[in-house]
Parts: sequence; C-alpha cells; structure tokens
Amino acid sequence: VSFVSIVGDDEVGRSLSRHLRDLGGDVSQVIITTERPTAEYAAILGPQNDLVLGIADMEIFDLFQPSYLDRFWPHLASATWVFCDCNMPAGVIEALISRKAGARFKLAIDTVSSPKAMRLPKDLSGVDLLFTNHDEANAMLGITNPDKRLRPREAAEALRDRGAAEVIVTMGAAGYAVAGSKGVASMRSVAAHPVDITGAGDAMIAGTLYRVLGGEDTVQATQTGALLATLTTESDASVHPDLS
Repeated sequence: VSFVSIVGDDEVGRSLSRHLRDLGGDVSQVIITTERPTAEYAAILGPQNDLVLGIADMEIFDLFQPSYLDRFWPHLASATWVFCDCNMPAGVIEALISRKAGARFKLAIDTVSSPKAMRLPKDLSGVDLLFTNHDEANAMLGITNPDKRLRPREAAEALRDRGAAEVIVTMGAAGYAVAGSKGVASMRSVAAHPVDITGAGDAMIAGTLYRVLGGEDTVQATQTGALLATLTTESDASVHPDLS
C-alpha cells in the first residue's frame, strides 16, 4: 500500500507518516509543505452517537496541483487500484480520471461530502468504483428537493448512467445499494450497537477494496466492508484497534 498526499511540516504530519510507515505502507510520495498545517477533522456527536457537526481544516489540499501527477505517475501507473477521495481539488480529480485512460490500474473514488462530491465531473467514465452516500448521490444528480430524492438503488443506477462502472450508495444502518453491469443489489447493513460512528464509511471502503483485491466481486466484497463499518461504530476509535 502506498500513500500519496500532502502534509504540513508539523508533528501531526510527521506522526501520520511515521504511523503508516510502521504499518508497512510506502510514504515516499508524501509532499511536506511549510505553507499550511496538516489537514484535520473533528466530529461532534449527539446523544444518540450520530454526527451533529463536522469541523474540517483541509486548506492544505488546495496546494496539491494537477501537475504533481507527473511526479507521481510512474508510482500510480504501476498500481492495481488507485483510491482517491474528493478532498482533492476538482482539477486533480479530473486530471487523474483523464490520465487513467492510458493506464492499467482501476480507479475507486469516495465523494466524502455533498459539497465535495460536486468536484467530480458530470461524465464519470473512467471511474471503476464510486463510493457515495444517499445525500451525496442525490446532490451529484442535482436533486435538492427532499420529496424528489431517488432511493439508493435508483441513485446508484443513475450514477452508472453517467459512466461509473460500479456504484455503491450507502444509507448507514438502513443498508446500501450496489449497481454494476449485472444490475442493482439492495444490501443490508450488519446490526450494530454504536458507540461512535466516526470512520464507519471509511471502514466500509477499506473492507470492500481489501476483498476486491482478494478477487471477490464487488457485491460480495461489500459484505466485508459492511461488517468492518459495524465493528468501527462499536469502537470509540475511528479505526477499530483490534483489526488485523
């Protein structure tokens, strides 16, 4: 596993890179800058352990330029899968999707939030696997009226029509939909006794990609992702400490 990103010349950035390196990850492609601090995110939870407010300082990603892809390209081009989230500037995401056409890797993207989902181009051709939630999916489709929102399976199909090869639309405890060339599957979440929901979506993505890399089809792989998401909600850490 390799990590390509930009961090500040601060203790948060150094500890992050050190932690990934100690786990066996390749952090040789991480850019260090003195212009901005390392990105941070704070989740404020309500009495029912649901997200009330998310506070993020992500300005450092504005420094990440599409031209940086030239520097990283030999590294990316040798990958089996590349995963990118929409914290990156729109220009970087579009350049990555465009340049991916001549490479062998498959591309997975996470929309992150409704505003950041709008950084994706309208034409999603080149995206092999899109992870998004119900709100973000409808935002991408331009549906703002709550009464007219598409259901997860309908939204997944609509995003496939825009060019994405496979789409996963999640609804937390209410389950998720997976759309691909064989149709749309509606899937159940794994029942949970939540303590802190922070990191559940990331765990869903990680578990799914882990099993896809292991050769499973996407629908089957998401079941591991759903289990990891539940385990994560049952821990007060954003990454469950007992995962191997």
